[in-house]
Amino acid sequence: FHHAFHWRYYEPSYAIEKSDTRDPRYAGINKIYPPLHEPGAPESKEFLDNWRDRVYEVIDKYQPDYLWFDFGWHEPGFEEYKKELLAYYYNRANEWGKEVVITYKHDHLPDGVAILDLERGQMDTLSKKKWITDTAVDLKSWCYIDDPDYKSVNTLVDNLIDRVSKNGNLLLNIGPRPDGTIPEEQKELLLGIGAWLDTNGEAIYGTRPWTTFGEGPTRMNFGQMSEERNRGMVYTADDIRFTTRREYLYAIALDWPSDGKLHVKSLKKGVRISPSGIRDVSLLGSDQVLEWTRDENGLHVILPENRPCEHAYSLKIKIK
Repeated sequence: FHHAFHWRYYEPSYAIEKSDTRDPRYAGINKIYPPLHEPGAPESKEFLDNWRDRVYEVIDKYQPDYLWFDFGWHEPGFEEYKKELLAYYYNRANEWGKEVVITYKHDHLPDGVAILDLERGQMDTLSKKKWITDTAVDLKSWCYIDDPDYKSVNTLVDNLIDRVSKNGNLLLNIGPRPDGTIPEEQKELLLGIGAWLDTNGEAIYGTRPWTTFGEGPTRMNFGQMSEERNRGMVYTADDIRFTTRREYLYAIALDWPSDGKLHVKSLKKGVRISPSGIRDVSLLGSDQVLEWTRDENGLHVILPENRPCEHAYSLKIKIK
C-alpha cells in the first residue's frame, strides 16, 4: 500500500505544474487524486477513513498473508488509525487461524509490532529481530524498462545468503512487460536462483541464525537504499555466512577457494559449537566424503574437485 502518501504527494510542492492534479473534476475521495487542500494541511477525517477502509477491504476479501506499507503513514494524523488497523488485521488473522506479516519502513511503527523493511538495503550485522529487504532484479527500476541494469545471479544469491545469516528475509521483485510476459533475462535470473536453492535450500529455508552471521573481509553498507553504495563489492571465498537447523550448522562460502581448501576461522578449537563439538562435515550437493581437521586456527576442509553448483557452497556441519 502506497496510498497514505497521496495526500501530500499531490500538493503543489510535489505535483508537476500545469498538470491536472488540482482539477476539481479529478480530485476527491475515490477519484484519481486526493481532495483539494491547502499545502501542509493535516489529512482530513474523510481521507483517513478512506485510507483505512481500502486496507480493510483487502483484508476482508482476500485474507492476505502479508501487508506491505510504503511511507506516508508516519504523519501524526495516522497514529490512531494505524493502531486500529494493526489490531484489526492481527485479530482477523487469529480468526482465520494463520500467521500474518506487516512490514514498515524507518521508524513508522514501534519496535516489535511489525517487521522492519530495508528497501533496497540490508543489515551490516546480525539482528536479534526479524527484518526483510524488498528489492528488484533490476538496479534501476521496479517495472519493465527498455534499458535495465540487471544484477547477476551471483549477486542475487550472495545477497540472499547474507540477509538470511543476519536474521533477514528477501522479497524479490521482477518487472513483467505490459502484456504480462516475463522477459527472458529475468527468467534466467530466477531460474539461476532456483538452481542454487535446489542444491542449497536446506541451508536457507526454515533456518535460524547462529551466534554470529559470518566472517570475511567484505562488509556491506547498512541501511535503506544502500544498494548503489554497495555496487561493485564482490564476496570472496573468505566470506562465509552461517545458518542453523536442528543439529546442523551451515557454513556457506560465497565463492570457491582457488586452492580447493576452505578455512572457517570462526570454528577454531575453543569456540563452543556444542558440548561435544563436530561429528561430521559434508558439502551440500556432493556425495564425496570430505577430509577435515580442526585446530587453533579454524576448521579446515578439503573440497571435492568438482563443484556441486555455482555461486556459493554450503558446508553441512553435524554437531555431536
